[in-house]
Amino acid sequence: MNAFFLIFRWGVVIVFGAVAGLILYQLYPPLAERWNANLDKYSQWMSKEFEEQRKTVSPRRCRQILIGSMLGLALLGFLIDYTSVMLPLLGLVAGYLIPRAAVKFLRKRRFDRIDAQLVDTLTLMSSSLRSGLSLAQAVDLVVKEIKPPISEEFSIAARETRLGVLLDDALTNMANRLPVEDLKMVMTSLVTIRETGGNLTEIFDVIAHTIIERKKVEGKIKALTAQGMFQGRAIALMPLAVVFMFYMMDPEFVKPLYTTFLGWIMILLVAGLVSMGYWMMMMIVKIDI
Repeated sequence: MNAFFLIFRWGVVIVFGAVAGLILYQLYPPLAERWNANLDKYSQWMSKEFEEQRKTVSPRRCRQILIGSMLGLALLGFLIDYTSVMLPLLGLVAGYLIPRAAVKFLRKRRFDRIDAQLVDTLTLMSSSLRSGLSLAQAVDLVVKEIKPPISEEFSIAARETRLGVLLDDALTNMANRLPVEDLKMVMTSLVTIRETGGNLTEIFDVIAHTIIERKKVEGKIKALTAQGMFQGRAIALMPLAVVFMFYMMDPEFVKPLYTTFLGWIMILLVAGLVSMGYWMMMMIVKIDI
């Protein structure tokens, strides 16, 4: 009888939601148009971000990923507790936000890899110039010898020069494309030296040495602040661990936390306080060089 009541309840919720959505879609077109426009904008942003990462993902495919994420997490919330309406709704919201966070994570990881490859690239270019190769030939050598992702960016610059773009402009375009401060410094110095005259080999060696020394300092700072960052993350995750522990021991004890209005108020309050505390701890241990 109880199972029948739950099935009937969810059937009513789904039917009511579908009917309400259809009525809003028909009677209030601006709402539907705004939602479609938001999905299109979101999908185009994702497609553009993937394109900058040298991955071909169409806006239509990005839209499918977004909708699949929302429906999948909503279904997961239903499977976790089919008696609660809030968990599927929370899954919908999480499914809308997670793709953006995932794309930003992939973007940051790519740029961090480019930053890590920059010293090897400068060393190779310096050795190439010292052996008598031109700067254009040094760029082609980077494309052949260095692994992606930085070789992909130099490949675009080399392709632009073959289409008639000046090498200095192609390298400047590459620096503007990538939010890597060390790369911008390298390309700005390279263009300036080529315009005013100077020893490019020596400039590459000096910049590579500067980057290496700065990364050593960054590594020491990370080692000194690692304990504080770990403590901040541990304290931020502790409420989730406690709730999960109580849920595994006695689900009925935790159930009011996510099935009542007051419980959701407490969740939002704790999430806000924990986020504020985590942000403050990260600001304390974070040191910019």
